[in-house]
Amino acid sequence: MWHGIKQRCHQPNDPQYSYYGARGIRVCDEWINDFVAFRDWAMANGFREEPDENGRNRCTLDRIDNNGNYQVNNCRWVSPAVQNNNRRGCATGKMDSMITILLDIAEARQIGVDEIISKIMQAHESRTQNKA
Repeated sequence: MWHGIKQRCHQPNDPQYSYYGARGIRVCDEWINDFVAFRDWAMANGFREEPDENGRNRCTLDRIDNNGNYQVNNCRWVSPAVQNNNRRGCATGKMDSMITILLDIAEARQIGVDEIISKIMQAHESRTQNKA
């Protein structure tokens, strides 16, 4: 993880550089050259090894402010679902709350969000037709 954030933020030849370093996102001075400082922060702030069915860790490093740097007060350990809600271009405010609820429902029912949205649209159309 530590190596990856440094690469995508500071190495122009990294495939992800355009999404991070080219946008001005950096790794803070405290972490850039000190793996132990990063590891100590990670262990004290919720990192845990929790592999998914593919062997990838479910615990991912998320920047709270997507335009901010990788630094102590802007990073947290979250599930992939939470991190997906915190992408650039993702809806904000009330829309974020609604998306989070839809993701929770989809996960609980083990169906896709698209299927839930489809069912909502069908119910809406049915109500609209019944009013007419």
